[in-house]
Amino acid sequence: MRLIWVSFQVYAAVALVRMWTIGRPGLGAGYILLEVIGLALTVIVGLRARAPLGRPEVGLYVAEHWRLGQLYCNAENPALFVPTRDGSRWTLNFGRRAAVALLAVCLVAGVAVPTLILAIALRA
Repeated sequence: MRLIWVSFQVYAAVALVRMWTIGRPGLGAGYILLEVIGLALTVIVGLRARAPLGRPEVGLYVAEHWRLGQLYCNAENPALFVPTRDGSRWTLNFGRRAAVALLAVCLVAGVAVPTLILAIALRA
């Protein structure tokens, strides 16, 4: 759902910059169309999210596998996602390099990409 609305915001930011540089009012015909598509996709994602996934099974608690009380780190466990200590949610297994890479990709996508898009949009 985040991807839907971040994509919409990217279009809106580019349309705003274009509107200011051209000096013409309005965000363009694509704005309303993308807004309607975004709302429809949000409803679809919301309905699919209601499907019960079940709670994860609580594994045996081993204190050596938990860093700072919240970070699971067990290189011998092949799972990328593991249940939290109380079994209410999922967390990453930081004993695997893929978990660190996944977290890095998420941070870059959430911070660097919007910054880059804004810098490009304001430069035009």
